[in-house]
Amino acid sequence: MAIFDRDVGRVVVRVVYTGPPGVGKSTNVRTLANSLRARRHGEMLSPGSSGGASTEFFDWLEIDGGLVLGHPIHCQLLTTPGAYAFGKRRRLLIESADAIVLVLEASLQGMIDGRAFLEAHSLRGSTKPLVVQLNKQDTADAMDQGEVRLRLELDESVPIIAARAADGTGVRETVVLAMRNAAVVAQTAMLAKGGIEAISAPAETADALHERLKPLGESIPAPRLPDVPLPSPEIPAGGIWPSTTGRDIVRRALAGGVCVQRHDLAGQHGLADGSGASDTIILQAGSYCLKTSQRRHFSTFEAARDALVRTARLKRMLGELLPGDTVLCLASDGDNGTWLWTISPWLSTLRSRMLQADDDEDAAIDALRHFAAAAVDAMLLASRQSLILDLHPSNFALDGKRVVYVDDDVGIGANHPALGYALIQRIEECAHAPRRVEAYLDALERGITSRLHREDIEKLGLPRALEDVVIRVPSARESVDRLRTIVGAKT
Repeated sequence: MAIFDRDVGRVVVRVVYTGPPGVGKSTNVRTLANSLRARRHGEMLSPGSSGGASTEFFDWLEIDGGLVLGHPIHCQLLTTPGAYAFGKRRRLLIESADAIVLVLEASLQGMIDGRAFLEAHSLRGSTKPLVVQLNKQDTADAMDQGEVRLRLELDESVPIIAARAADGTGVRETVVLAMRNAAVVAQTAMLAKGGIEAISAPAETADALHERLKPLGESIPAPRLPDVPLPSPEIPAGGIWPSTTGRDIVRRALAGGVCVQRHDLAGQHGLADGSGASDTIILQAGSYCLKTSQRRHFSTFEAARDALVRTARLKRMLGELLPGDTVLCLASDGDNGTWLWTISPWLSTLRSRMLQADDDEDAAIDALRHFAAAAVDAMLLASRQSLILDLHPSNFALDGKRVVYVDDDVGIGANHPALGYALIQRIEECAHAPRRVEAYLDALERGITSRLHREDIEKLGLPRALEDVVIRVPSARESVDRLRTIVGAKT
């Protein structure tokens, strides 16, 4: 978008502040405007604002600073609307940017929202230079830059700035870096196109941009399934778990007003990242996942409530494997019955991580090690609490540094019907990558030898379960024999 505005003799660049709702985008620009106003410069505009708490179009601030190839720089600072209902406007503004500032809360929830935002707007790996600002550093669970970089999987080249925009901390550092990035973009464009004349054009005004955004209106939500009502925080008592925090989580999950059905994640098997159940309904609502299925549809509210109580009891038994902010909620469809929904953070599954890391040996090894730890956790639950989990990488995810179980299928019993196959399948899948198999077996060996007792191995029938699996990949046989030896040493 970088241009040379001949009328004023300046290179005009655009820096766009974006991010989830309520993270402090407008606060950044307002703080800059106030500091500039003291020197009789800068006026913040919010075209089309109805005066509500959230931005509907954009905030706008113009500032001068620096030179590019001898020409003064004039910068348009913009914010995007955060609400998911204004997705079309937000995308257009991001596309118009020379440089982007992603504003996030420094909390764990901020990281969950941040991952979802990065993926939804293709910001990770984008050609547009990015600065990440960690706002609200005064919160009790604020994270440092190193941990955030790991959680968001950001390249080392992306700067991360700690900030408290409300009092100005980190605000100036953020805008300086972003404007520097925009200047580099402008210089590259000028050099690539043969000089200043090649990028000469009138600069867009705030009013003109507002008029360009008006026809977009609000994003149209994905159509809801007509026979499946969404959960609501207004459900009667007894229709939500946990009763103390559940309503706030449901309210937060549905705050954006847009749910997208993820057909690509339902009914998938094998190497795919999916639920493995063809009747599962998966919706993505911002940074939350909503799931139900035909099996969780009941003819009466009372029957659905009984199912909620049973499911909640099983969820509690998961212990550390239960994702944070998990909620069970009923949704009544009048005379057509009641549905049981699970609401939880939208997390990247271990299967997804394995597939995304196909060309990254270290990342693939990390995902396999986490799955080995999850497998040991699942074996302990089966042996000691008679709880059977669906032991597939699509059903486990990382919630921060913790492995959690994201599927709703939990059975009762100590005899896991597919335990041997689940453990050996990972070896066969990775038979072409010896380092991955070695790391997976090492992690399994540590977990089995340090956490499982002989009584657990015998109760699970693990030696027989491994012996009964037919080896389909000949090159995996030696590794499978090693796993059988590891288990045999415990009996």
